[in-house]
Amino acid sequence: MTGLKTVLAGALALPVLWYIYRRDGKAGRRPPDRSTGTEVRVFAVAAVLFFLYYMAVSLAVNLSGLPENDAAFREAWETDPISPGFLFLWAVVLAPVLEELLFRGILLRKVERAAGTLPAVLISALVFGMYHGNLSQGIAAAAAGLALGYAYVRTDALLVSVVMHAAANAAALLLWLQH
Repeated sequence: MTGLKTVLAGALALPVLWYIYRRDGKAGRRPPDRSTGTEVRVFAVAAVLFFLYYMAVSLAVNLSGLPENDAAFREAWETDPISPGFLFLWAVVLAPVLEELLFRGILLRKVERAAGTLPAVLISALVFGMYHGNLSQGIAAAAAGLALGYAYVRTDALLVSVVMHAAANAAALLLWLQH
């Protein structure tokens, strides 16, 4: 039931995060979003490369043996059965939009205004890792957060980081389904 609660909470948070992101853009507190002007090939290349990057990071974490010794990780995956379709909807569609709005679109840009770009990318990646709630996912998420933050700052296109995030979650889901 926790999975359903998470999805419902995310669905309720989406309009709030979107409002904050749009408000910050209109107020000039972040650069204009360039998602609509970004070429399709940028999205495709970013998704494929990030899928491969995240597969490598996930495999490294798995080969380290950390997930087997991470009780919080095991509990998260073993005690909350969710249908694969529902999990796909959450992990590959809703979570990337919510999390990119929050961690890159809002948090990164607010920290950037106060402390500069590099600290903003580092802090948003660290908080993103901690948000995942366990060491195994946290390490992989923080590593992903560095690349997602860099991509967002480089392109000013939040949709690029959303597509990359969706690709990473698809990679994680594929690895999880193989177990």
